[in-house]
Amino acid sequence: PNASSRLIDGNIITNVIGGTAGTNHSNSRSVGIYLDEVAENVTVSNNTTANISFAGLKLHKANNNTITDNTFFNSNYCIELFNSSGSNLYGNSFRRNKAYSVSGYALRIGSVVNNNTTFGTADSNSYAGLITTNQPSTGTVIRTLAGWQAFTGQDLNSTVAAAGATLLINPTNVAAYVSGVLIPAWGSVLYYGSTPSTNRIKGIRFYQL
Repeated sequence: PNASSRLIDGNIITNVIGGTAGTNHSNSRSVGIYLDEVAENVTVSNNTTANISFAGLKLHKANNNTITDNTFFNSNYCIELFNSSGSNLYGNSFRRNKAYSVSGYALRIGSVVNNNTTFGTADSNSYAGLITTNQPSTGTVIRTLAGWQAFTGQDLNSTVAAAGATLLINPTNVAAYVSGVLIPAWGSVLYYGSTPSTNRIKGIRFYQL
């Protein structure tokens, strides 16, 4: 099917654990949203992924895509960009996304050639967790946001998120409030503060790092 000029908007994807049976991997490769090769001019916006074993969002040989206003919460890699042999990632835009991981990484870029910095542009994002890159000339390097900014010149207006967030997801068509915080219909917010009992708020899901 044609993978160009598509819209992935307003989805909630949670608890994708995956498995290793029948594969040559020792850990799950489950992904929430996956733009594979030839995916181009796709807009990924206003989505929430949570508790995805491998990656909340993965791009592989995918170019000229727009990734905006998403929340990727608690994955080994909240966002993964990967370049395999004979390919380049380019022209992708990442803005106003929230990538929150404590035990894993907020962002990973891996490549079999030396082009970790040519994926596109990124700015005004929020990261909780470190950023890891891998390419032949440098091997694997783990960076803070400041180190990533210095390495790429990207994400200059992005921020490090405070620890202790709870992700509140509203998988209904009616907006809801938690302690005065609005959770839009089919949306999510990152909440700081004491978390009310889930059974007092019908339909709201709670995810904590």
